Amino acid sequence: MSLSSTRSSFRLLFVLFSALTIIGCSSTGYKKAEGTASKITQTRTELTNARRQIDTTLDSLTSLINADSTNADALFKQFSKNITAIETQATKVRKTADSMNAQGAAYFAAWEQDSALFQNPDLKAQADERRLELENDYAQINAYMKATGEAYQPFDKDLRDVERFLSNDLTPAGRASISAPLERITIEGRVTQETIDNAIRVMDQVAAKFQL
Repeated sequence: MSLSSTRSSFRLLFVLFSALTIIGCSSTGYKKAEGTASKITQTRTELTNARRQIDTTLDSLTSLINADSTNADALFKQFSKNITAIETQATKVRKTADSMNAQGAAYFAAWEQDSALFQNPDLKAQADERRLELENDYAQINAYMKATGEAYQPFDKDLRDVERFLSNDLTPAGRASISAPLERITIEGRVTQETIDNAIRVMDQVAAKFQL
């Protein structure tokens, strides 16, 4: 093979290598976007489970208040288990939400670094505009997640107070005296579920923007 042919081959290999490198970098970006959408979906799943557990716990409290003396003890134990289940689920939500936030931060940071490499100012401007738009949408998820956490805290505290009260007075009179707190707890539970519904709605909207 002649020297000129060898040089031509090297040039061709260099061009192919450069093209593959560019493709690899760009695919990394959209793969991170898919990963971000996946983390949103995971958090959504845990929120849905938390919403369902609220119904289960409220139902168990109602059953306990209306129980007769033969099954009050068993229903109280079930109510206590359901409170623990809610708290366990809340921990899962926090963990998946933290993972979601970390994934989003990494994705947007990498996108910003890639945008700095643009040679075309128009494309850079478009990329920056799109990134900021999605970052703002992503921030909305955190706002709604915060609202959910704020609604959940008094609900959980009141559930534990009722459990503490009934652990010392599981008599029919003691259970009957919980009727008024039950109304308050039910309202708190429904408010928490509403904030969950709002968060899920925003998550669905944002996740759709990250999917291919």
